[in-house]
Amino acid sequence: AATVESIADWGAQSGKEVGIVSTARITHATPAAMYSHSPLRDWEADSNLPSGSEGCEDIASQLLKSFETGKIKLALGGGRRAFRSKANGGVRQGEDLVERFKKTGGTYLETTGDLQEWDYSDRVLGLFGQSHMDYEVDRNTEQG
Repeated sequence: AATVESIADWGAQSGKEVGIVSTARITHATPAAMYSHSPLRDWEADSNLPSGSEGCEDIASQLLKSFETGKIKLALGGGRRAFRSKANGGVRQGEDLVERFKKTGGTYLETTGDLQEWDYSDRVLGLFGQSHMDYEVDRNTEQG
């Protein structure tokens, strides 16, 4: 079978630290092209996978795997809903990926205050909006 490598693969293989920063959902097609492979750009969360897609992996899960393998060190953007379970305000049917990320020692950021207090730790996932990030004129600039 043929394999397709991403730009993040190339960077990691050459010893670079790879990160993604976007004002869009971090699972949206453009930023996701850095780390994921998906037959459809809309497969951002497990709840977006249609029946008959067993064996396929949603884009948010692929980002978590990229953190776990060391391919990605930093991801900052929007799109929290694709990572959170329904019980935690997201759209995921299965495991809450934010909780999984935190359990594996990653630093999770969600607010301006979190970002300002961040200690530049090794692995960081910042999800600053449920969907795309707010326009500057609409953005909440409060600390918490």
